Amino acid sequence: MQKTKNKEGDTSVVAISKVLITEDKMGGGRIKVRIDPYDVIYPTDQDLPFCFPLLPKLVHVYPKVGESVLVIWQNPEEKSGQRFYIGPVISQDYALDYSPFATAAKSLFEGRPLYPALINPKRDSDNNGTIPDLEDVAIRGRSNCDIILKPSDLRLRCGFLEKTDGVLAEDKLHYNNKLAYIQMKYREKMKDAQNKDFSSFINIVADKINLLSHASKTPFTLGDRTELTSEDEMRNILENAHPLPYGDDLVFFLKKFIEVFRNHTHPYVMKEPTFNDKDKEVLNTNLENYLSESIRIN
Repeated sequence: MQKTKNKEGDTSVVAISKVLITEDKMGGGRIKVRIDPYDVIYPTDQDLPFCFPLLPKLVHVYPKVGESVLVIWQNPEEKSGQRFYIGPVISQDYALDYSPFATAAKSLFEGRPLYPALINPKRDSDNNGTIPDLEDVAIRGRSNCDIILKPSDLRLRCGFLEKTDGVLAEDKLHYNNKLAYIQMKYREKMKDAQNKDFSSFINIVADKINLLSHASKTPFTLGDRTELTSEDEMRNILENAHPLPYGDDLVFFLKKFIEVFRNHTHPYVMKEPTFNDKDKEVLNTNLENYLSESIRIN
């Protein structure tokens, strides 16, 4: 292999580089970058050496072509030797989905921005709730989903960014209060409406909530390899899964129905029973009103 010697006085160990190739036939997450002037010895991008990821496989995040990474040389005195990378480098929260090399670099080279910097997301009050606090521990997705760990408070969120015509704005992180989320929280000495003590709770919130089992009365295909639940199967679930009843309302109705049943009278044998106006109101109740259209089971 050809070797490139350092320039006199060059002691650099890290370079910020643009990702050129992410295809790795070994499936190891390796990438290729070109670092000038050291890589002039490689005529094509395919000839470049691989950079190995420093993050372990237990953390799954890889850069896209065109994004930035920090490349570290195993031997700073031999730039054509083994290389490792950390990345992608993302300048601001606006660019989680894709952060081009040119704009990502501005966060590292203060005073030499290649493009005007975007406003600090924290300075836009409409962004409140979309960005983890500095004290939080978080796992963030590329677009509109994350897991946030607060003190005794775990939040799994999806759809917290507001969309316009179904598209996320490139320069906005406005909060969508119709998001789907699961919140698990623990607090000492909490009380419910009946003044009963409890310490923990889980909130499951979404437009539609489906509580489904692989083996139940109404089977559905719930293990799609790519989507888990496909769009077609989701429509099938919404049409054929069983709506849960509003339990307290249903019990209230059943109590009134039992009262009507116990107290009804017949004018004489084999004659249909006589009901007063309150009884008729109970008997004419629309039972569909006791079913939730938002929570379904199978």
